[in-house]
Amino acid sequence: MFAELTPAWILRAVVDEMRILPRPDSNNPRALRRSVEGYVERNLGKLESHFCTNFVDFVLNAVSERDLNVAYKEPASEAAMKPMVRRRLALDGFTVYPKEVTIPPNTRADMVAYVRHFDTVECPAEGRLDRFLGRTKTIRKPHYEFLGIELKTAKRSKDPMYRQASVYTDYFDNSFTVITPLTVLRHGYIAINKFIEKMAVEGMGILLANRSKILGTILKSERKKVSPRKNQHLVKELGLKARH
Repeated sequence: MFAELTPAWILRAVVDEMRILPRPDSNNPRALRRSVEGYVERNLGKLESHFCTNFVDFVLNAVSERDLNVAYKEPASEAAMKPMVRRRLALDGFTVYPKEVTIPPNTRADMVAYVRHFDTVECPAEGRLDRFLGRTKTIRKPHYEFLGIELKTAKRSKDPMYRQASVYTDYFDNSFTVITPLTVLRHGYIAINKFIEKMAVEGMGILLANRSKILGTILKSERKKVSPRKNQHLVKELGLKARH
Protein backbone atom coordinates (compact mmCIF):
# COMPACT_ATOMS: atom_id res chain seq x y z
CA MET A 1 0.00 0.00 0.00
CA PHE A 2 2.68 2.52 1.02
CA ALA A 3 5.08 1.58 -1.76
CA GLU A 4 2.43 1.97 -4.46
CA LEU A 5 0.25 4.78 -3.17
CA THR A 6 2.02 6.89 -0.59
CA PRO A 7 4.11 9.82 -1.87
CA ALA A 8 7.61 9.87 -0.42
CA TRP A 9 7.12 13.31 1.12
CA ILE A 10 4.37 11.97 3.39
CA LEU A 11 6.70 9.33 4.81
CA ARG A 12 9.56 11.80 5.20
CA ALA A 13 7.25 13.96 7.28
CA VAL A 14 7.02 11.32 10.00
CA VAL A 15 10.02 8.96 9.71
CA ASP A 16 13.75 9.15 9.12
CA GLU A 17 15.16 7.27 6.16
CA MET A 18 17.42 4.42 7.24
CA ARG A 19 19.57 2.30 4.97
CA ILE A 20 19.82 -1.37 5.89
CA LEU A 21 22.78 -2.81 4.01
CA PRO A 22 23.98 -6.41 3.72
CA ARG A 23 27.37 -7.47 4.94
CA PRO A 24 30.15 -5.39 3.31
CA ASP A 25 31.54 -8.48 1.57
CA SER A 26 28.28 -9.24 -0.25
CA ASN A 27 26.32 -7.62 -3.07
CA ASN A 28 23.82 -10.46 -3.35
CA PRO A 29 20.13 -9.35 -3.43
CA ARG A 30 19.24 -12.32 -1.24
CA ALA A 31 21.68 -11.10 1.39
CA LEU A 32 20.01 -7.68 1.27
CA ARG A 33 16.61 -9.25 1.76
CA ARG A 34 17.89 -11.30 4.72
CA SER A 35 19.35 -8.13 6.24
CA VAL A 36 15.99 -6.37 5.97
CA GLU A 37 14.13 -9.36 7.37
CA GLY A 38 16.63 -9.64 10.21
CA TYR A 39 16.26 -5.95 11.04
CA VAL A 40 12.46 -6.20 11.15
CA GLU A 41 12.58 -9.34 13.31
CA ARG A 42 15.12 -7.86 15.76
CA ASN A 43 13.41 -4.50 16.13
CA LEU A 44 9.73 -5.17 15.50
CA GLY A 45 9.16 -8.84 16.13
CA LYS A 46 7.74 -11.43 13.72
CA LEU A 47 4.20 -10.06 13.67
CA GLU A 48 4.71 -7.56 10.85
CA SER A 49 1.00 -6.86 10.71
CA HIS A 50 1.19 -5.33 14.18
CA PHE A 51 3.94 -3.07 12.92
CA CYS A 52 1.86 -2.09 9.88
CA THR A 53 -1.15 -1.24 12.07
CA ASN A 54 0.95 0.83 14.46
CA PHE A 55 2.73 2.56 11.60
CA VAL A 56 -0.53 3.51 9.92
CA ASP A 57 -1.82 4.97 13.19
CA PHE A 58 1.43 6.89 13.52
CA VAL A 59 1.10 8.37 10.02
CA LEU A 60 -2.57 9.28 10.48
CA ASN A 61 -1.86 11.01 13.77
CA ALA A 62 1.31 12.79 12.64
CA VAL A 63 0.20 14.10 9.24
CA SER A 64 -2.42 16.81 8.84
CA GLU A 65 -5.85 16.05 7.41
CA ARG A 66 -5.14 18.35 4.47
CA ASP A 67 -1.83 16.66 3.62
CA LEU A 68 -3.40 13.20 3.82
CA ASN A 69 -6.22 14.23 1.48
CA VAL A 70 -3.70 15.67 -0.99
CA ALA A 71 -1.32 12.72 -0.77
CA TYR A 72 -3.98 10.08 -1.37
CA LYS A 73 -6.08 12.21 -3.77
CA GLU A 74 -9.04 11.68 -1.48
CA PRO A 75 -12.38 12.80 -2.98
CA ALA A 76 -14.03 15.65 -1.09
CA SER A 77 -17.31 13.73 -1.15
CA GLU A 78 -18.96 10.68 -2.68
CA ALA A 79 -20.43 12.94 -5.37
CA ALA A 80 -16.90 13.93 -6.40
CA MET A 81 -16.19 10.30 -7.32
CA LYS A 82 -19.11 9.96 -9.70
CA PRO A 83 -17.65 11.67 -12.83
CA MET A 84 -14.57 9.45 -12.69
CA VAL A 85 -16.63 6.26 -12.25
CA ARG A 86 -19.02 7.37 -15.00
CA ARG A 87 -16.15 7.86 -17.47
CA ARG A 88 -14.74 4.44 -16.66
CA LEU A 89 -18.08 2.67 -17.11
CA ALA A 90 -18.65 4.43 -20.44
CA LEU A 91 -15.56 2.67 -21.77
CA ASP A 92 -17.36 -0.63 -21.21
CA GLY A 93 -20.55 0.55 -22.94
CA PHE A 94 -22.57 1.33 -19.79
CA THR A 95 -24.85 4.33 -19.39
CA VAL A 96 -25.04 5.78 -15.87
CA TYR A 97 -28.37 7.01 -14.55
CA PRO A 98 -27.94 10.64 -13.35
CA LYS A 99 -29.62 10.17 -9.94
CA GLU A 100 -29.56 7.80 -7.00
CA VAL A 101 -32.01 4.92 -7.34
CA THR A 102 -34.39 3.61 -4.68
CA ILE A 103 -34.16 -0.10 -3.91
CA PRO A 104 -36.76 -1.70 -1.61
CA PRO A 105 -37.15 -1.77 1.27
CA ASN A 106 -35.11 1.31 2.27
CA THR A 107 -31.84 1.47 0.30
CA ARG A 108 -30.66 4.03 -2.24
CA ALA A 109 -28.01 2.96 -4.74
CA ASP A 110 -25.38 5.68 -5.18
CA MET A 111 -24.92 4.87 -8.87
CA VAL A 112 -26.76 2.60 -11.30
CA ALA A 113 -25.38 1.80 -14.74
CA TYR A 114 -27.08 -0.20 -17.45
CA VAL A 115 -26.51 -1.65 -20.88
CA ARG A 116 -29.21 -2.87 -23.25
CA HIS A 117 -29.00 -6.36 -24.75
CA PHE A 118 -31.32 -8.14 -27.19
CA ASP A 119 -32.42 -11.76 -26.93
CA THR A 120 -33.75 -13.60 -30.00
CA VAL A 121 -37.17 -15.07 -29.19
CA GLU A 122 -39.57 -17.23 -31.22
CA CYS A 123 -43.24 -16.25 -30.83
CA PRO A 124 -46.49 -17.14 -32.66
CA ALA A 125 -47.12 -15.34 -35.94
CA GLU A 126 -50.01 -12.86 -35.95
CA GLY A 127 -52.15 -13.89 -38.95
CA ARG A 128 -55.08 -16.32 -38.58
CA LEU A 129 -53.63 -18.71 -41.15
CA ASP A 130 -50.22 -18.44 -39.51
CA ARG A 131 -51.70 -19.32 -36.16
CA PHE A 132 -53.69 -22.18 -37.67
CA LEU A 133 -50.55 -23.58 -39.29
CA GLY A 134 -48.52 -23.06 -36.13
CA ARG A 135 -46.12 -20.64 -37.79
CA THR A 136 -43.79 -18.54 -35.65
CA LYS A 137 -41.77 -15.40 -36.11
CA THR A 138 -38.46 -14.30 -34.65
CA ILE A 139 -38.33 -11.08 -32.65
CA ARG A 140 -35.56 -9.24 -30.78
CA LYS A 141 -36.59 -8.83 -27.16
CA PRO A 142 -34.68 -6.17 -25.17
CA HIS A 143 -33.09 -7.05 -21.86
CA TYR A 144 -31.27 -4.68 -19.49
CA GLU A 145 -28.15 -5.59 -17.57
CA PHE A 146 -27.81 -3.49 -14.41
CA LEU A 147 -24.73 -2.61 -12.40
CA GLY A 148 -25.06 -1.15 -8.89
CA ILE A 149 -22.30 0.88 -7.25
CA GLU A 150 -21.90 1.99 -3.62
CA LEU A 151 -19.39 4.80 -2.98
CA LYS A 152 -17.47 5.17 0.30
CA THR A 153 -14.92 7.84 1.17
CA ALA A 154 -12.65 8.19 4.19
CA LYS A 155 -15.17 10.54 5.81
CA ARG A 156 -17.60 7.69 6.32
CA SER A 157 -17.92 6.53 9.92
CA LYS A 158 -16.82 3.06 10.92
CA ASP A 159 -20.27 1.52 10.56
CA PRO A 160 -20.50 -1.91 8.89
CA MET A 161 -19.66 -1.00 5.28
CA TYR A 162 -21.19 -4.23 4.02
CA ARG A 163 -24.68 -3.89 5.55
CA GLN A 164 -26.37 -3.06 2.20
CA ALA A 165 -24.48 -5.67 0.16
CA SER A 166 -27.30 -8.26 0.19
CA VAL A 167 -29.74 -5.69 -1.24
CA TYR A 168 -27.36 -4.78 -4.06
CA THR A 169 -26.67 -8.40 -4.98
CA ASP A 170 -30.40 -9.15 -4.94
CA TYR A 171 -31.26 -6.44 -7.49
CA PHE A 172 -28.20 -6.05 -9.71
CA ASP A 173 -26.52 -8.43 -12.14
CA ASN A 174 -23.19 -7.16 -10.82
CA SER A 175 -22.41 -4.77 -7.98
CA PHE A 176 -19.35 -3.06 -6.52
CA THR A 177 -18.35 -0.95 -3.56
CA VAL A 178 -15.78 1.71 -4.44
CA ILE A 179 -13.45 2.64 -1.55
CA THR A 180 -10.39 4.90 -1.35
CA PRO A 181 -6.87 4.19 -0.04
CA LEU A 182 -7.42 6.61 2.84
CA THR A 183 -10.62 4.72 3.70
CA VAL A 184 -8.54 1.56 3.99
CA LEU A 185 -6.04 3.25 6.30
CA ARG A 186 -8.64 4.93 8.50
CA HIS A 187 -10.76 1.81 9.02
CA GLY A 188 -7.75 -0.35 9.81
CA TYR A 189 -6.38 -3.77 8.99
CA ILE A 190 -8.88 -5.88 10.95
CA ALA A 191 -12.00 -4.02 9.81
CA ILE A 192 -10.99 -4.04 6.14
CA ASN A 193 -10.21 -7.77 6.18
CA LYS A 194 -13.59 -8.47 7.76
CA PHE A 195 -15.18 -6.21 5.14
CA ILE A 196 -13.54 -8.16 2.30
CA GLU A 197 -14.60 -11.50 3.79
CA LYS A 198 -18.22 -10.38 4.17
CA MET A 199 -18.36 -8.97 0.65
CA ALA A 200 -16.91 -12.19 -0.77
CA VAL A 201 -19.73 -14.15 0.88
CA GLU A 202 -22.36 -11.79 -0.59
CA GLY A 203 -20.74 -11.72 -4.03
CA MET A 204 -20.32 -7.93 -4.20
CA GLY A 205 -17.02 -6.68 -5.62
CA ILE A 206 -14.66 -4.05 -4.19
CA LEU A 207 -12.82 -1.44 -6.25
CA LEU A 208 -10.04 0.83 -4.99
CA ALA A 209 -10.09 4.38 -6.37
CA ASN A 210 -9.07 7.95 -5.67
CA ARG A 211 -10.69 11.09 -7.10
CA SER A 212 -8.84 10.64 -10.43
CA LYS A 213 -9.10 6.98 -11.40
CA ILE A 214 -9.84 3.38 -10.53
CA LEU A 215 -6.62 2.04 -9.02
CA GLY A 216 -7.49 -1.64 -9.03
CA THR A 217 -9.87 -4.46 -8.12
CA ILE A 218 -9.67 -5.78 -4.57
CA LEU A 219 -12.47 -8.30 -5.03
CA LYS A 220 -14.28 -9.35 -8.21
CA SER A 221 -18.06 -9.15 -8.43
CA GLU A 222 -20.01 -12.39 -8.63
CA ARG A 223 -22.59 -12.37 -11.43
CA LYS A 224 -26.07 -12.87 -9.95
CA LYS A 225 -29.27 -14.19 -11.49
CA VAL A 226 -31.85 -11.47 -10.84
CA SER A 227 -35.59 -12.20 -10.85
CA PRO A 228 -37.64 -10.64 -13.68
CA ARG A 229 -39.71 -8.72 -11.10
CA LYS A 230 -36.64 -7.00 -9.63
CA ASN A 231 -35.18 -6.34 -13.05
CA GLN A 232 -38.46 -4.66 -14.04
CA HIS A 233 -38.39 -2.59 -10.86
CA LEU A 234 -35.12 -1.03 -12.05
CA VAL A 235 -36.47 -0.59 -15.59
CA LYS A 236 -39.42 1.34 -14.13
CA GLU A 237 -37.31 3.38 -11.68
CA LEU A 238 -34.96 4.48 -14.48
CA GLY A 239 -37.84 5.18 -16.89
CA LEU A 240 -36.42 2.84 -19.54
CA LYS A 241 -38.57 1.77 -22.47
CA ALA A 242 -38.74 -1.80 -23.70
CA ARG A 243 -38.86 -0.82 -27.37
CA HIS A 244 -38.00 -3.43 -30.00
